[in-house]
Amino acid sequence: ITQLTLTLDEIKSKLNSSDKRSLSLAKDLEKLTTLSDIIPDKPKPCCKSKDSYPPLIDIAISELKSLTNDKKILSNEQLYNRWNLLENDLKTASLLPPNAGILGHTFEKFFSFFIFTKQGSSPSNEDLDSVFARVNENLRLAKLDKAVEEVVSLQGWPHILCKDWIRDARRKIEVESLIDVL
Repeated sequence: ITQLTLTLDEIKSKLNSSDKRSLSLAKDLEKLTTLSDIIPDKPKPCCKSKDSYPPLIDIAISELKSLTNDKKILSNEQLYNRWNLLENDLKTASLLPPNAGILGHTFEKFFSFFIFTKQGSSPSNEDLDSVFARVNENLRLAKLDKAVEEVVSLQGWPHILCKDWIRDARRKIEVESLIDVL
């Protein structure tokens, strides 16, 4: 059990590190699986009965494996940088109507030259600049769950542009939550 706790602490420190590289947790999950199989007083997989349910640790490890299967977990630094790369696209996409055709995209490109950005944010404003500033601040403070909540609240084209970022950020949040469960 001590080895299991140490392995979980190691995974947590990897997830919270300020390293700029993405993480692959395959080796750590294999180690967790091996350690969970040798826990004393745990029902063996061969002893199946109708009212026997798999232990929580087995369920959490299988979910971790499915989340990280051949996928890397992005670091906080990578999520922050990817968010900042979306800034110009988000601001120009805010000019598009919901079902924009070729004419809508043409006008969007033209009017994007006249966009100016304001600095700072207000907690009560729901305009794109305020949302962008709040997400930036939450990412800088490592409050990934609040940042994702703000991004999910976007509507229209800005939300569509952020789908990949949302998927990667949610994957990281889910992995962190499952590690906390263990």
